[in-house]
Amino acid sequence: MMKKTTLSSSLKNENLINGLSGWKIIEMPGHAKTHVSMLREEDGCFIGGDHILGHVSSNAIIEAPYPGEKNRSRSLLQYREALEKCTHLPIDKVHPGHGETVINVNDLINSRLKDQEARAEQLLNLLKKHGTKDCYQICALFFKEVVDIQPDLTMSEILGHLDLLEEKNLLSVTVQKNKLYYSA
Repeated sequence: MMKKTTLSSSLKNENLINGLSGWKIIEMPGHAKTHVSMLREEDGCFIGGDHILGHVSSNAIIEAPYPGEKNRSRSLLQYREALEKCTHLPIDKVHPGHGETVINVNDLINSRLKDQEARAEQLLNLLKKHGTKDCYQICALFFKEVVDIQPDLTMSEILGHLDLLEEKNLLSVTVQKNKLYYSA
């Protein structure tokens, strides 16, 4: 008969993991608000989950506020911050949740950050061309073929980049009848 195991403690950022010598928990919010990775500093091994994937950029999924919170998290901004945090960690290789092991981690991170900036610029140009729109309208313009097939992913992608543009003061946000509208 197999012995039943129960969780007997909670993990916090940069805690070492009992029973896994040398491994520590690293909080990496963005793809999900509670996403964590594990780092073994002695050899730079990083178990990244969906935080760093070699073949595709992780989608920073939008999430509703947790109980007691007033606003949703700004997942792409959290994700970017966590990516930048990785450039300061002694990571040699990433074992992702799926796909091949990633080496040249900082090069990949810098490429992802630049790609996000380029996507934000595309959205800004779209808003300049089409005028004030809500998030779904922007999704419908940008992801014509898949917006209704994958609304969660497309809305997360667009809203994250709108947050980035708002953070940089490159667009304005207005509220009309409890709905957010974005304009360049």
